[in-house]
Amino acid sequence: MINVETKVEKLSIPEDTMLVEVVSQDNGNNHMVYYLDEDGSIIDFVHVVNTRISDVIRAIPHMMVINFTERRFWQMACETMTYNRIFEPDMPKYDDFDCWSMDATMVELFRHWCKIINVANYKETDEYMAEVHIVQDYINSKPIPAECTYPEVHKRGVAARKRQVKIIRDWAL
Repeated sequence: MINVETKVEKLSIPEDTMLVEVVSQDNGNNHMVYYLDEDGSIIDFVHVVNTRISDVIRAIPHMMVINFTERRFWQMACETMTYNRIFEPDMPKYDDFDCWSMDATMVELFRHWCKIINVANYKETDEYMAEVHIVQDYINSKPIPAECTYPEVHKRGVAARKRQVKIIRDWAL
């Protein structure tokens, strides 16, 4: 872990990084930069303190970057709750290492949106045509046992994943 004070010029990226996740502290200038591999596991991380988010983003030499705050993540989790939660989720902390890994499907989703933003004419490429199904595959993903037993639960799951996709799409930079 590196603790960077006030100025950050350039952050080095581990070799196997597929996605850079920047989680910012609410109402603060502290950030955690998590480097994720293709499976969504955290390879490494950097704690950046007393720095504006724009300076942190500028210091990351990688096209696949997402950014959100702990509150935005919590709000997304609350808005997309379905059958499997009774109580609202706990507010995660930006520097809680255990909260910020993700699965391979989410890495694919975020990489897809980052390519749309960062790659010129990406929507006209064969790669885009081969990957455009990723979003719909996630939304209509294979039902879990509770969704198989109760079709209305599956409908709520699909609706929740649609809401989630709309929210997290804006996190891609």
